Amino acid sequence: MGLMVVRRALGRALCRGGMGLRIGFSRVDITPKIGVELCGYGYYLQRQSGAILDPLYVRAVALRDNLRTLLVVNCDLIGLTSTMIDNIKGAWQEKYGLQAEDALLLSIHTHSGPATGVLRGCGEPDADYVDYLTQRIIDAGGEALGHLVEVTGLSSFNGSVDDIAWNRVFDGAGPVDRGVYGLVFHREGLVPLVLVNYACHPVTLGRNDAISADYPGRVVKSMGEAGYEAVFLNGFCGDIDPELNRKSWGSGTEATIDDYGNRIAAASLKAMESAHSFIDLTLDAFQLAVRLPLQPLNEARIREERQAAAEAKEAQPAYARVVEEWVEAMERQAPSGTETAIVQVLRVGQALLIGFPGETFTQLGLTIKEALPGWRVVTLGNANAVMRYIPVAADIREKGYAGYGSCRIYDRLPLQAGAGEYLSKVTIAAIQERFGS
Repeated sequence: MGLMVVRRALGRALCRGGMGLRIGFSRVDITPKIGVELCGYGYYLQRQSGAILDPLYVRAVALRDNLRTLLVVNCDLIGLTSTMIDNIKGAWQEKYGLQAEDALLLSIHTHSGPATGVLRGCGEPDADYVDYLTQRIIDAGGEALGHLVEVTGLSSFNGSVDDIAWNRVFDGAGPVDRGVYGLVFHREGLVPLVLVNYACHPVTLGRNDAISADYPGRVVKSMGEAGYEAVFLNGFCGDIDPELNRKSWGSGTEATIDDYGNRIAAASLKAMESAHSFIDLTLDAFQLAVRLPLQPLNEARIREERQAAAEAKEAQPAYARVVEEWVEAMERQAPSGTETAIVQVLRVGQALLIGFPGETFTQLGLTIKEALPGWRVVTLGNANAVMRYIPVAADIREKGYAGYGSCRIYDRLPLQAGAGEYLSKVTIAAIQERFGS
């Protein structure tokens, strides 16, 4: 079915009259200057940007009915810190009366963007850029809230795409969510706005010096060429890499991200042909604070870590430095057996947008979807302040990179095995209590 046929079919299926729901959208450029240090792909690389492959944006979607206002803001960044989140949400509350639980901030987690968070050894944030970025995100939210139009139709879709995502942790034995999920908002006087959700690490381009949103930027571009305004929302991709990394890590090119973007967009357009129209357009939101159990850093563990660092110092000095700095940082912290993770849930009609604060493993999202069959569930990783990987128990027991090694760059103690499953379980129970299953 061609583009115009898809849009006519959707239009026939959706309500033409007023629905009591309004929507606003903004897109603000946040591309840093060349020379800023990029984030990811190794320790203390001093990976300064030397080119701009494509610009980076913050995209904001505001939704308002007679009772509530929600804001979803997505950034072409690796992640945001808790300080940035507090400042941004605080500004929105002061200016617009928007509560923290009603504003969801997301990052696509590109590794070809500026350093913006607490990731030891993986790029030094530029203080001036962080200040500039914070204000740009605040402005994007305000612009979306200030330009609302009527929603004349709302629907959800569920498609799939093969040969892009690969479970890098468990390989063939691990789950992969090939689903392409989304929401379509028909807007009075404007082209439809589409939220596209897919789960895969944006690490296609590998260790390069070009600023890029990786494949998520090309999804948005392809949807735009098809006549839609779009926002790409990354899913639970903590254990998911592009398929090409299985054979040749980081070997992707601009042609590769174009291919991925075009295929994810094509899967979205095909699924939109049979989109599910919403009648109930209720807006709601809540936050859930969950205490997760941590592994202790006892004297035996400290000796083990320092011994490993000493043995690696000559051959891998950057790794040894990361280990030493992490141990020192953990020793300075007040002893605590838990840490708090904030889960955020937005309800848009029959859809639930569920944000976890980190690089979350696929199975945790699949578990949530299976437990909520009556809802159109969209699971979103790297939500608000990106605090850590949130792996499954097996990776923690095996002391994998996500379950153990990454704690050194996130400045965290490892979670106890089962913490991720517990977070999903508590989230499911809270949703069922508030909304039903």
